[in-house]
Amino acid sequence: MTDRQMMGMSVDMKMSLGNLITIGTVVAGISISYAVISTGVDRTKIDVTKLETRIERLETQNGDVRDRMTRMEVTLSNMAINIDRVARYVDSTQAPRPGAPR
Repeated sequence: MTDRQMMGMSVDMKMSLGNLITIGTVVAGISISYAVISTGVDRTKIDVTKLETRIERLETQNGDVRDRMTRMEVTLSNMAINIDRVARYVDSTQAPRPGAPR
């Protein structure tokens, strides 16, 4: 007799072909799931590395743009000062001529 009593129920302890197929299917499913998840994690690691590299490159370029804009601002400020000086000089040299209408 291969029956065993567990918690008041009779359990048949024989292994059938259906039991073996079920066990094989569960093991295969777990193995395939593990492989798919492992591949996904590896792909995600590669993507994260690519994104980190891209972010670093963009931050470097952003810093370069800031520096160039700062230099352009200083240059424009200096040009504005020079234009003001030239305008004052021109205004000061254009004294009204005697007898010329205003």
